[in-house]
Amino acid sequence: MIGILGGMGAAASATFQSRLHMIAQLTHGANLATLHVADTSIPARADHLTGTGPTPVPAILRSLRALSAS
Repeated sequence: MIGILGGMGAAASATFQSRLHMIAQLTHGANLATLHVADTSIPARADHLTGTGPTPVPAILRSLRALSAS
């Protein structure tokens, strides 16, 4: 199983997951088992980097723990 942490750009997460499945079909002829956690409460990284928002690290770690527990 492959875990995907998304929610920091829903369209990008969906595109990544679609491409991942397409590559698995082409290279292995099979589907992958995936678990996608989309946490839209994660603060924007760009805001943090420009000093206008909170760090996203605690929210990312929380989501990663949820993903690994699944």
